Amino acid sequence: MVTHNHLDHLLGIFCLLRMILSQWVAQNYEGELVIYSHEEVIELLHDMVMRLFPEKMTYFIGKKVHLFCVQDQEKKKILNHPITFYDIHSIKAKQFVL
Repeated sequence: MVTHNHLDHLLGIFCLLRMILSQWVAQNYEGELVIYSHEEVIELLHDMVMRLFPEKMTYFIGKKVHLFCVQDQEKKKILNHPITFYDIHSIKAKQFVL
């Protein structure tokens, strides 16, 4: 879950993505990665990954890396736990909390 579009949050996700995508390319990683956030962050992540990462890594976006938009008060079951997403209506940035 990426709560908002501040640089410290996004850079952490890019480091995670680069590490996992590198492992898939090397065939040293199994499983999938699912990232939840609001539409602005998901679009930003997708756009930047597609522009900055090599094609051998971007190949896995949508296949092994899943980026899901969530809405205020949307409910999901994640790792067998019920989760509700809440928009805290921050003035500076749209933010979600669990």
